[in-house]
Amino acid sequence: MSSDPNIWLNFESTQLASEANKRIPIFQGHGDADAVVNYRFGHQSSKVLQENNYDVRFKTYSGMGHSTSDKELRDVAAFLKEVLPEQAA
Repeated sequence: MSSDPNIWLNFESTQLASEANKRIPIFQGHGDADAVVNYRFGHQSSKVLQENNYDVRFKTYSGMGHSTSDKELRDVAAFLKEVLPEQAA
């Protein structure tokens, strides 16, 4: 792990994943008013993943704290619809 206490995810921890895991799309939403998990940590984690060839879609939610919002839930639903195969009837 990194010696920097401001980094929650670092290069070494990304090496634990297989190449197959890197192909799984990741949705990461984060409120910029989160008082529990600092926004900077979430944003930096997504950058580390992207730099290591993970398919990360990071979305910022203005004014949102450590919770969710209707906008974020709509974004998650759209993401899942995009990445999950349709089920045959």
